Amino acid sequence: MSDREELRKKLRCKINSKRHTGDDVVARMKSDPATTMLAMGLDDPHILKNAKSIVRNPHSFLKHATNTTTDAEQATDEEEEAPPPV
Repeated sequence: MSDREELRKKLRCKINSKRHTGDDVVARMKSDPATTMLAMGLDDPHILKNAKSIVRNPHSFLKHATNTTTDAEQATDEEEEAPPPV
């Protein structure tokens, strides 16, 4: 291989690595979702604990999360006290 062909191959590899940066995040998310979520700024322990199941089946997690927030809202509504009598 001539020097010119080697340089061309090296340049092609460098350009391709810069173009395909999004695939790296997807691969990291599949291999180690908790670390990737921490790198993204998610620091909720409940989410990090269930990171693998969230990646595997996000729809069930969203369904469970909406049910949890609805239950929490209902609990706070029930706990509110009536205003004092005048």
